[in-house]
Amino acid sequence: MKLFIILPFLIIINTTLKSQFSSFEKKIILTDTFINTEKNKKDYIFKNSKPLIKYNPIFLIFGGSLYIYQNHISPLIQFGCLYHPSCSEFSKLSIKTYGLLPGTLMTLDRLTRCTRASSVDLHPLFLMENGKFFDHPEIYK
Repeated sequence: MKLFIILPFLIIINTTLKSQFSSFEKKIILTDTFINTEKNKKDYIFKNSKPLIKYNPIFLIFGGSLYIYQNHISPLIQFGCLYHPSCSEFSKLSIKTYGLLPGTLMTLDRLTRCTRASSVDLHPLFLMENGKFFDHPEIYK
């Protein structure tokens, strides 16, 4: 009796999963080919720093989380980025240029501006050919 109740439910789930699997499989294949290219692999931000900075727990947490985000999460969602150096790359550059605390504050400011609604306030002079706005940490000196 239980089999007759469960069997139609399993058939419905199986058919819906098969219909969704083909498009899902294509997305996985495209994502894997994009992620696995070596040219897209980002380095650890404090890779060439002094050992006191390189192995400091605070710097390890910030640098490690940025490394994981850039290499595993960002390739999946960066196509919709509004700015030319992506927010994670902007964070990396600003921390290298200005230090941990000012670079983190600049990153927080950038993240508050990283929405499609804020593109209305951006000056068209900074618009590049690829449709993204140029916003580099060197501008803020």
